[in-house]
Amino acid sequence: MHPTPDPNERLTLPEQVHLLTRVMPEERARARIEKAFRLKEIIYQPDFAFYYHDARIDWTTGLALLSRGSRKPFMPTPNDGGIRRHFMPSD
Repeated sequence: MHPTPDPNERLTLPEQVHLLTRVMPEERARARIEKAFRLKEIIYQPDFAFYYHDARIDWTTGLALLSRGSRKPFMPTPNDGGIRRHFMPSD
C-alpha cells in the first residue's frame, strides 16, 4: 500500500512519473507526463507564456529548458492534486 501524499506537495516531472507508475508502466507514464507538460494540460509553476512543445527535459533532475524566453533551466511543478485529478480521478 502506498502512503497518501499531501495534496499540496509540489512534484517534479520524475516524481510525477513515479506516481503514475502505480497504475501504468513507466514508459507510458513518462509519455503521458511529457505530453501533459508540453501541451500545458496541467498548470505548471513557473508558468511561462512561451510554448513548451519543444522543451528539453532532463528526466534525471526534473529540469526543463525552453527554446524561447529564459535560457535558464527551470523545474516545473504542479501541485500533487493537479496530477491526481488529471491522471487518476478515481484515486
